[in-house]
Amino acid sequence: MLSLCDSSDYPLSLSTGPWRHFRASFGAVVTAVALRSRHAVLYDGFLLGGLTALLTSLADSQVRAFRHTATLAAMKLMTALVEVALGLSQRRDNTQRLYEAERGKSPPRRAPGKLEVLQETLREMGDFWGRGGDTGTGAPVTPVGAVQLQEQQEEIEAVMNAIFKGVFVHRYRGP
Repeated sequence: MLSLCDSSDYPLSLSTGPWRHFRASFGAVVTAVALRSRHAVLYDGFLLGGLTALLTSLADSQVRAFRHTATLAAMKLMTALVEVALGLSQRRDNTQRLYEAERGKSPPRRAPGKLEVLQETLREMGDFWGRGGDTGTGAPVTPVGAVQLQEQQEEIEAVMNAIFKGVFVHRYRGP
């Protein structure tokens, strides 16, 4: 007798209402974890490292249902990480552009306090993650925020590569 895991009727492939709802909700949970933690928890090295290890282990399983579940979760996580990386890139570019545009204006043409607000925003970007910020020496703060966002983007790209190699390349390699 075949068990549920050995048959083609494992939960994520069933077309009954409760399992369709579970499949959609499962994908939404994986996506929500990545999107909601994009500002802090995502970069602590624990969450993404643990998820990557879990998905890689499930993808290596002998149980077909675990392999398929890991693949679905990996696809949803990768999609969410692409959104986070895109947001980081846009945030870095916009902040840098605004700061440079305001700094390039002559002092009478600058909006009152706007340069200071942009400097504070860039300082917070560096300090929020526990690195950098203005030291009070008058040194420009722009590189701190830009470098910090670049590091975050590189970390996300490294995790995406690890998931891709651990789940997809391993699973779909040739004979």
